[in-house]
Amino acid sequence: MKESYKKYLTPEIMKDIMKMKSAEEIIKYAAEKNIQIDAPEAEKLLEKFAGAGNDSKSPLSAKELDGVAGGEECIPSSQRAKQS
Repeated sequence: MKESYKKYLTPEIMKDIMKMKSAEEIIKYAAEKNIQIDAPEAEKLLEKFAGAGNDSKSPLSAKELDGVAGGEECIPSSQRAKQS
């Protein structure tokens, strides 16, 4: 059984991933941190978080990052009201 990479994603690592622009960049970075992640998983992270740290949108709070790093799906509080 494959061990989930999610338990290794600290808030600091997630902040770094949020700045990345490609799945390959995420895979390379994860390998440098001794985290194994495959291309489909990296694509999912890219779709969800890439660029979030580089634009004017409100970033995830520390609590939200902790939840995401623990495997929870998270929508920034600033965007929750927009979805209603």
